Amino acid sequence: MSLVTLNRFAIQSLYSPKRLIKAPAGIYRVPMHTDKTVHLVANDNVLAMPLVSWRDNTLTVTAVLLRNINNTNVTLTPDLILGQWASTVFYPRQNLTARGTKDDSTTIFLTSSSDFNDALGGA
Repeated sequence: MSLVTLNRFAIQSLYSPKRLIKAPAGIYRVPMHTDKTVHLVANDNVLAMPLVSWRDNTLTVTAVLLRNINNTNVTLTPDLILGQWASTVFYPRQNLTARGTKDDSTTIFLTSSSDFNDALGGA
């Protein structure tokens, strides 16, 4: 399965109405075996909370909620993300506004060949 297909399914699973979601054959949910929050972003401005992981035969994609915890805007880029990832997709935004505002959070979809904890620890 391609990275695009796996990421598209993960985004749709979180953001589309359930009646529209059709899991491609071979994708299934897997346990993350992680804490409620993890150190994922190189700076300490962003809180990371893993939400859910899916796997196919070779890849795991994990959705992680990112929330700005400072009073200044933050621009997220893949090079700020700790771990060993085959792809990083921000949805719906990469630019987070100050804490407590409407756009202070986003979701990142991280794809790796191992489970989330192993890929995160491989930084």
